[in-house]
Amino acid sequence: MDYHYIQLELIKYISLKPGSIFSDLKFLDIPSNQTAYHIKELIKQKILLKENEKYFLSKEGKRLANIIDMWSRAPKKNIEPKLSIKCHVFKGSNMESEMVVVQRKKEPYYGFHGVMASSVKYEKTLLQNVTEELPKKLGLISKDISYLGVANVINKINEEVVDSKIFHLFVVFNATGSLISPEGYNNFWLKPEEFLKIDKIHYGQREIFQKVISGNKNIYIESVNNIDSL
Repeated sequence: MDYHYIQLELIKYISLKPGSIFSDLKFLDIPSNQTAYHIKELIKQKILLKENEKYFLSKEGKRLANIIDMWSRAPKKNIEPKLSIKCHVFKGSNMESEMVVVQRKKEPYYGFHGVMASSVKYEKTLLQNVTEELPKKLGLISKDISYLGVANVINKINEEVVDSKIFHLFVVFNATGSLISPEGYNNFWLKPEEFLKIDKIHYGQREIFQKVISGNKNIYIESVNNIDSL
C-alpha cells in the first residue's frame, strides 16, 4: 500500500514520540485540517491508535515503521531480510574496557538496548559502512576494526514473521571522540558485564554478544524469536 508523504512523516514522528497529542503533530507546514485528515486515515487503516487524546503506533504501525525507509519519503517494504551491520564498540584495546550501549528511543522496540547497528548502504563496502556510520551515529572514530561473522535474527508474533535482519558483525577497539546520541537513541558507556545484566536487550543480541566476548572470530548465529510485540 502506498502512503502519502504526510502520513510517513506522522509515522516517523510518533515512532520517536509515542503518546503525542494533536498539537504536537502540527509540525508540518500544512493546514490543521490536512493533518487531521491524514491522522484519521492512519487510524482507519489501523496504523495509529488514539487513547485519551494521545496517539500511538499500533502493532501494524510499529511493523510499518520498522520496514519503511524513514529517511526517504518512499515506502520500501522488505520482501527479503534487511541487511545490516552490528558493531560492538569498545573504548580500550580489549573487551574488558567500556563499550557503547545503544538504547532505542523510538518505535518499534522502544526502550530496548543493544549496540550500534545500521542498514548496509548501496555501493559501499561493509568496512566503509562501519567507518562512515561510527561518527554519524556515535561521534566516534577508530582504525581498529575487525569482522567477526554473521547473525540472522528473525522475530515472530504468533508464528508470523514481523522482522527479519541479517547482521554482519564487527568489533571496534580504541574508539575515540565524544559519544553522541542522535534523535531516537540514548547512547552511553558501560562495562560488558553490566550490559549483560540489562533486562531489555534486543532479541538475539545477548547470544551474539556472548559469542563476541568469548573471542569467537568466526561467528554464525541463527536466532529465531517468538515475541509478544514489537
